[in-house]
Amino acid sequence: MMSAIMAAFGAAMIVLAVIAARCRDSEPVISALTVFVSLGLAYDNFAVAVGSLVGYGDVVSAINVPRFWLHVFALPLLIVVCGVLVARLGVGWLRTRTAAIAGVALVIALVIIGCVEELTPLVLVESDTGGLTRYVNDAMHGPPIPAIATIVVLSVLGASAWHAASWPWLIAGALVMFAAASVTGVLWISNAGELVLQTTVVATLVWVAGLTRVDTTSIGVTA
Repeated sequence: MMSAIMAAFGAAMIVLAVIAARCRDSEPVISALTVFVSLGLAYDNFAVAVGSLVGYGDVVSAINVPRFWLHVFALPLLIVVCGVLVARLGVGWLRTRTAAIAGVALVIALVIIGCVEELTPLVLVESDTGGLTRYVNDAMHGPPIPAIATIVVLSVLGASAWHAASWPWLIAGALVMFAAASVTGVLWISNAGELVLQTTVVATLVWVAGLTRVDTTSIGVTA
């Protein structure tokens, strides 16, 4: 049952990746980054789902290793994605060079912290918590700083989008993710929170891409 739920989450992430890819004409870079994050989260869910079918061993261990790398490198990219999208919605302070440099520096810092915190060392041990057959990092102690920092930044960006453009969904997704992540020991709740957050990110991308197409069309008509 739990494996089916995780597989469903993975399938939903693939759907989000397809939707994000369709925005590539209006937002090529942000669309590509969103697709990458969505596919990374899809892999995470499928890797956990397949564990119950295969059982512990070298195969499942090898399948699980990329999960940790994807979390370290993919999730902080949401700061760049959402920063650009919220800037497109008219939040002035995000359009400055200082904000751009600070955002990129923050993402790099979070990736470095994630590598140190989660990947060095990476000690995989078996875990069947919540009825799921997977591997966890036994060397990881305490909450993941990069993930928490990312959610906090997305909450700030979401609040800015709500204030500037009456778009409440991004902050709603960030708050749901924060609440889900606070539930320890129940992986499917955390992954459900990731799905909600990624859905709001893709929805924001679709909306911004639509606004961009309207602006481009208007310019063409005027010309």
